Amino acid sequence: MNQSHQTRTLLLTSVVLLGCQAPGPTASHSALEGADTLVFLERVTESAHGSDQRPLYALAWRSTDGRLDPIDLPEPAMHAVALGELVYWVDGAHRLHRFEGGADELLAEGVFARPIANGERVFFVQGDTGEAQTIHWHDVHGDDGRLATDLYQLGSLAAAPDDSALLGVGSVNGGVAGLWVIPLDGEPRCLSNCGLRVGRPWGDAFVAPPGDASGLTFDGDEVHWDTPAGRVSRSWGPL
Repeated sequence: MNQSHQTRTLLLTSVVLLGCQAPGPTASHSALEGADTLVFLERVTESAHGSDQRPLYALAWRSTDGRLDPIDLPEPAMHAVALGELVYWVDGAHRLHRFEGGADELLAEGVFARPIANGERVFFVQGDTGEAQTIHWHDVHGDDGRLATDLYQLGSLAAAPDDSALLGVGSVNGGVAGLWVIPLDGEPRCLSNCGLRVGRPWGDAFVAPPGDASGLTFDGDEVHWDTPAGRVSRSWGPL
């Protein structure tokens, strides 16, 4: 990553203004020491597209001394993540943009879940949950690619601790949603509810998946999440 991209952090938080806390989405990534922080400002409005009414926010950089530098996006953001000085943000119509130095570029449509940063790349799921979805990525150098997962119902993603894989809830066609590990250089592997099918008895084999990938916690090769029946652990590491 070049020096200009080292001036911003990969930490995304909410910020309190005028005594009111913005209840918006948050995502955490490794912060660069002495770098600015991308923050959500006040809630501006709600998405007016379809039935998915989600709050939209203004964004700003917050310096280490607390000074706020508003980001002049074309419209409020539903989700956002930073890679260096690049801001990847999703608007109320579920379109992903890249913003840098006052210039905004539309990258993709149909982005319904929060994108995540992983190393020098931003990953996001594209496509309706009723069809096989693809995980796309863009990096700080302007390159892009995709991971063809053939999974359905994909939502938010989490990065493995060593950045070698992504984890998210999804299913095969006709299957029951469970947790999957998706290596960046290999085939997806099911971690829970494997082999369960819609319309067939599950018995006690069903394990409630995490409601959001941000609820996953890692301990080495183990990934954990909480369910109504208790805490669940699986091994996400290479076989």
